[in-house]
Amino acid sequence: MSTTITVAAADLFRAGDILHAGFRADRGATASHRSMGYPVTCWPVPGGVELGASLSGGVLSITIPATVAGDPVDEFTFALGAIRDQKKALGKGDVALIVDGITFRAEAAGVTVTSAPMQGVARRPGTMRHADPTREAALSFDLAALPYVAVAALDDDARPTLTMVHCEATAPGSASVNLIAADGFRLHEAAAMAAVDRWDGWDTKAPHELYVSLPAWLVAALVKLGAESVAVQAAWHEGGEWQGSEFQAGAARDGVTLAASWSPVGSAPDFRKITSSVPDDATFCQGKAAELADALAALAPVAKYSANIFRVTPEPGALELESRAAEVGTARRRVAVSGQGPVFAASVRYWQDALGKPKNGASFAIAFDERMVKPGGFSAPIRLSTEQPFGDASAIIMPMRIAR
Repeated sequence: MSTTITVAAADLFRAGDILHAGFRADRGATASHRSMGYPVTCWPVPGGVELGASLSGGVLSITIPATVAGDPVDEFTFALGAIRDQKKALGKGDVALIVDGITFRAEAAGVTVTSAPMQGVARRPGTMRHADPTREAALSFDLAALPYVAVAALDDDARPTLTMVHCEATAPGSASVNLIAADGFRLHEAAAMAAVDRWDGWDTKAPHELYVSLPAWLVAALVKLGAESVAVQAAWHEGGEWQGSEFQAGAARDGVTLAASWSPVGSAPDFRKITSSVPDDATFCQGKAAELADALAALAPVAKYSANIFRVTPEPGALELESRAAEVGTARRRVAVSGQGPVFAASVRYWQDALGKPKNGASFAIAFDERMVKPGGFSAPIRLSTEQPFGDASAIIMPMRIAR
């Protein structure tokens, strides 16, 4: 029994890179995935093959064009790592994936790569498995803001809900949806262009009902795919024989299709409490984003020797940024601003992430509650707002209290 699946090397390795990004971002199982060589299940489908991976709480699959010849095969699982490691050797032409009994190999450019057969089969993304949900949501949104928001998500699985990017509930027919991610020290949010077909309970008062949550592995895969938008469906079931939530997502680019289904772990926190922590009547100052970015870049080499910290001191018409380290000395830069600035200390990396990649000529605004200024420095969240290529974005960052 032998089956040959022929795929373009570019498609195969692109699919492998997307799945690998998902594996690496799967905070709960990265080590086990690596020890098994990143197991991937292959299913022949009309006009191509679907490659799927089981990840924490769900499954991710990538479909690419292919031709299948020989004996019919339902599915097989192989170690993706063995194929990706030989990317250069397999060349840029077609790759033949050959299933021969219980063995699997890839052949191209006179090179044969054998991948160990794997036990277990990933579940394929599909339709909702449970009928009659209590609430539903159906929307698609632009992905341009996703990398900016995702950088603020937690990078370990100590608090699973903080490894996700959350879409905040909005009324059906809305033209945008708010994306939010937080890691306990900072929060990034941005409005993404969207088409919201349905979102039951969008006016709910219950915090856990406000969000559709995308797991870290899906976010990483979407960023790697580079699609313009993603379509998401969600269903919540409360009471009856089954309780829980089921989410699905789909995106495509250049003939490669991504599909995912998952059930989030835990409920998203009430981000409204954080986003409202900087009041509407907050004091603010503003300046040019490029000047602030240059100042932070100049401080970074010194800051890495001092817990990545920099200090801000307001001056007439400017903010003085300073980082000190006994090993290398002191770095200072001034940033021109209008309005009153606060005294605070913070992380250089967090502020660089919050600046993102602002548009040419863009401005920034720092908003803060001056009533919370203490003799030793600032103690309340600070909002940094910027103009990004995808639109306006903001970050709420907790300052640090340090001795002068």
